Amino acid sequence: MLSKENRATFWWVLFIIIAVVMTVLFLLPRYKQLHEEQAKVKKLQSELTRLQQENTRLRTKVDNLQNSPAEVERTAREKYNMAQKGETVWISESEKEK
Repeated sequence: MLSKENRATFWWVLFIIIAVVMTVLFLLPRYKQLHEEQAKVKKLQSELTRLQQENTRLRTKVDNLQNSPAEVERTAREKYNMAQKGETVWISESEKEK
């Protein structure tokens, strides 16, 4: 049989073990959730960076089209197969498929 002092120590140790187990069981799902949320934040930050770069590219393109007649002409020729008066536009079979 355990002495009174040993029984008290046993109960304190048991209490501490139960408290640690309960704390781990409570915190583990929160830790997993935190880890998932951090992964989402990282993914969203990379998407934001990509979209900011795309935005910068598009703003530059708009600026060029607004301020550069040569850029407007180049875009009209390449994208819309337009030509100036007197020019002839030849469209290959591969261009028709696009």
